Amino acid sequence: MQENNGYTRVSLAEKLGITDRAVSKWENGKNMPDASIMLELCELLRINVNELLKRGHIIMDNYEKAAEENLVEMKKQEEKTIKKIILAVIVFYSDFVCIFCRHEHWRGFGYICL
Repeated sequence: MQENNGYTRVSLAEKLGITDRAVSKWENGKNMPDASIMLELCELLRINVNELLKRGHIIMDNYEKAAEENLVEMKKQEEKTIKKIILAVIVFYSDFVCIFCRHEHWRGFGYICL
């Protein structure tokens, strides 16, 4: 988004009802536009959402490849999130079992807790 289709940061921000700092953060790759303004932003910049998400203009010949790359990246992020959730559940469960093993009634199952 280095080239704002003739808009300055301030004028683009005014058109979208946001701050120029927000626009600056997009340009610097520190943040992404809110989903609620993406379509309007794309119209103003005369780009599509895929181009916006890739932070640059895409030649139409490469459009399908870029769209596929975006989907693959989203899938990777989703898989990472799922792995983190599974790990958290495993840690919680193991802590729960170990606490239970310490209870006098469950001492016979203490071998579960190393």
